[in-house]
Parts: sequence; structure tokens; C-alpha cells
Amino acid sequence: MLFTGLEGLGKATLARRFAARLLCSPQKIERDDLSLAENMSQIAMREKLPADKRNDDPLVFATHPDFLTFPPDGPLRQIGIPQMRLLKERAQYKPSQVRGAYS
Repeated sequence: MLFTGLEGLGKATLARRFAARLLCSPQKIERDDLSLAENMSQIAMREKLPADKRNDDPLVFATHPDFLTFPPDGPLRQIGIPQMRLLKERAQYKPSQVRGAYS
């Protein structure tokens, strides 16, 4: 799923809620909340890096192996090409953790 819209509407929160329900790991998924202080400080530090350094190591939060969060990166606060390449690469794989029955 890809959510788009103005900042602050709750897109990331909705995505985490869906994932927590589907993957049964709310405690792990909530650690990837971009508004958490430790995550915000990591994002702020990366914005100071030159583009080539950010491109070498795309920013991804992935506390749960089947849920990735790609925060906007760089001074323009956009999802970058390296992040999209990583998403494309990982999207082809089946989930690493299978949930028994649907509830």
C-alpha cells in the first residue's frame, strides 16, 4: 500500500495500524513511528549528509521483518530513488513470518 497526501493527516499511523493488525506485532511496528524522538533525530542527522552518502545507504525503519517504513529523506523531504529501488527489491519476496489463521 502506498499512501499519499498532506503531512499530518495520519497516513503513517493508518499504515502502522493496518500492519499491526495483519502482522500481530504492534509493539515492533510502533517503534517505527517517525514522530518518535529517536527516529526524528536519526532523520535530522541524515538530512545534513550529502546526497551521495544518503544514496549509498537508503533510510529505512524495519523493526518487523515484514514491515518497512521509508521516511522522506534529504532536504526536500522526498522518498528518494535509492529508497524506491530498495522497496522494489524487497517487494518481490513473500513474508518472512507467516501468521497462522486470520482473525
